[in-house]
Amino acid sequence: IVLIEAQTASLTSFTSKDVVPSDVNITGLVNFISLEEDPSLWAKRIVNTHLPERINRFEYIQKAGYDSASNITFLENLYLSTK
Repeated sequence: IVLIEAQTASLTSFTSKDVVPSDVNITGLVNFISLEEDPSLWAKRIVNTHLPERINRFEYIQKAGYDSASNITFLENLYLSTK
């Protein structure tokens, strides 16, 4: 959830490619690095990363199905249809 929220705010993120699934990278702002890599590689990647323009990327998140309002409607319909 944190990586989704960070992307909505146009924040570049770094995470483990060994643990976090790649489909979380909705906007291209998530960078995956192996935990087996030397910490200096992590540092170089972070320092040398171009920071994107801070724009609202909610549309990307919504299209990927992570919009809470859409999920609420979906769940309401699902629960109501099982009565």
